[in-house]
Amino acid sequence: MILKLIRDKLLCLALRIVIKVILITSKIKIIGEDNIELIIKNKLPMLMCVWHGRLLFPCIWAKTRRKKPWIVASNHRDAQIIVNIFKKWNFKIIRGSSGKGGKKVTDKMEMIFCRGEDNWIGVTNDGPKGPIQIAKPGSIKTAIKSKANIVSITGSSSKAWRFNTWDEFMLPKPFSTIIINISKPLQITDDYNLNDINDFINKEQLKADTLINL
Repeated sequence: MILKLIRDKLLCLALRIVIKVILITSKIKIIGEDNIELIIKNKLPMLMCVWHGRLLFPCIWAKTRRKKPWIVASNHRDAQIIVNIFKKWNFKIIRGSSGKGGKKVTDKMEMIFCRGEDNWIGVTNDGPKGPIQIAKPGSIKTAIKSKANIVSITGSSSKAWRFNTWDEFMLPKPFSTIIINISKPLQITDDYNLNDINDFINKEQLKADTLINL
């Protein structure tokens, strides 16, 4: 147990250093921030959507903001390392999943959305275990019920490591150009379904990849 704690702390420190080097040496371009200008100005609730494999990109954007988001992170032990990093960035954490057995999480999300401020929540819509790029309904239904704005904040990098994981995780390399792509709020119709959410996030991810010429 002690050895595991030491290992996790060392991994967390190493990853923080790697990310810091990436951010210091890379050129970061933010596209579409004007799409959420009114949300920011009026302190409106916002659900920030991204696929698990690109979760670092909205976090890079949020790290630069004075107002820090809530992040939904699973209770799986592998998530603890990234949770520790998020805490260092002053992100607030909701532990659990909005999927199976996630009523506690969705209740917490609903409470946060109903606040007059401090009401941004980031989720990986296909997390915590996939299948890849298939959205789960819990967080989306909660956002719609709470009348929160649903946006996609994703990104891409000119040079990156791609991991052989279920989510094909992308980590930018140092001295890269990093694109952060922020969408307009999703327009929800009465007959929406999860395929609309999948298409929405995929469209914005493709836009980021196209801008970086992947």
